[in-house]
Amino acid sequence: MVDGTPVVGEVVVPEATVLADNSAPAVCVDTVPAVGEAAVPNASVLADNAGPLNVVQYGAAALENDLNSIAQMLTEAGLTGSHADFAVWKLQTNGVYTVASCYHFLCSHFVPFGPANRYDSAFIDIWKIDVPLKVKAFGWRCFINKVPTKDSLLFKGIIAYTSNLDCVFCADCNESLLYSFLSCRNAGIVWREMAEWIGLPFKIGLDFKEGFIYWSSFCRSKKVKSAKVGTVWLAILWSLWMRRNDIVFNNGSWNSRDVVWSFSIGL
Repeated sequence: MVDGTPVVGEVVVPEATVLADNSAPAVCVDTVPAVGEAAVPNASVLADNAGPLNVVQYGAAALENDLNSIAQMLTEAGLTGSHADFAVWKLQTNGVYTVASCYHFLCSHFVPFGPANRYDSAFIDIWKIDVPLKVKAFGWRCFINKVPTKDSLLFKGIIAYTSNLDCVFCADCNESLLYSFLSCRNAGIVWREMAEWIGLPFKIGLDFKEGFIYWSSFCRSKKVKSAKVGTVWLAILWSLWMRRNDIVFNNGSWNSRDVVWSFSIGL
């Protein structure tokens, strides 16, 4: 209370009136309202002080407005007591969740809008390759940039800026999915040697989807079975990921030759 004026939200206690014989003060106590009931002050208590009455009345009016607004919202929601509440999956017309609808929803955020480009098929083709599911899932996560590399962990606050953010393959730049697995000079040695081994003209600067389609198209031209066309590309990528984790968690070392020959057993 400041200068006799109560602050909004402060409980106002009316002043005690002195009895005629000055024997004891008497305080007027209002009836305690029930839970959920708005407290309305006794007008006789605050009749001589218009300030507190206005504050309390304003609070009661605001509360009444809020309750009316909530009641209106509930009415518009169309709630009925005819059946129990249940969850609805909005991506399906029948309201039922399916893994396929969730998968297509996630992919839609990473497939360019407008006419489909020739690399969008990578989202479908990768699941047709005859490799373990964990390897296919890792390749798909590379397509949508959802691999826990250091830059991703830093962005999520899992590691601090003071942590070692260097690429574990070369230490020339900070680790990121695109740089460390495709643009890094040491990772590039692996890709180049494997491309030369199968007779594929080596290209640099390809992203994950483009690289997958490029390697797969070459394998198709060599009459490789459809279930095997992306095996080499995924094997190289998976071997790089396993070597990266060995360096980070087991103090392993980088050796491009080991990675080149480990891809055959990496799956």
